[in-house]
Amino acid sequence: MNPGPALAPDFRAIDARGRQFQLSELLGWPVLLKFYRGYWCPYCVAEVEELNKYAADFDALGVKLIAVSSDRVDELNVFEKKHTGAIRLLADPDLVVHRRYNVSHRNFVPKRGPFREIAIPTTFLIDANGRVLLLERTTDFRVRPQAQIILAKTRALLVGTMVENSSSESCDECAA
Repeated sequence: MNPGPALAPDFRAIDARGRQFQLSELLGWPVLLKFYRGYWCPYCVAEVEELNKYAADFDALGVKLIAVSSDRVDELNVFEKKHTGAIRLLADPDLVVHRRYNVSHRNFVPKRGPFREIAIPTTFLIDANGRVLLLERTTDFRVRPQAQIILAKTRALLVGTMVENSSSESCDECAA
């Protein structure tokens, strides 16, 4: 018997405007949770801008768009003013949330020193009950799923969650 989708780990963070955020406050709404490397990564910037172009389509499905990076709040504030409006940007400079979701690794990053722990670009679709329906992780930071494909998968998966599932296990990928 398949226990069904696992629950997404809850977390707290500060957004680009300095406001507190807690994932569990969005229970009742589907969430697209995007982990990206930071404002300094041109591939991440392009991905966030592309998601922002489809923000109205996600909103029509009731999906809340959340993006988490290792950037500081002040860096995110500048980034938000230039690149987004519909996506809530969260600061995780100590990578606490990244580790909780198992989406960080050590990599060479010239801007902030020879080696640094950074995000593995990853997208989670979480349903209104907090269950992980989709996990898209890239193995090459230069290759990202197109926003319209994520939108199509989101539509298909949210329609598929009408069947009741009462699983309360943690996400296997997040717990690894």
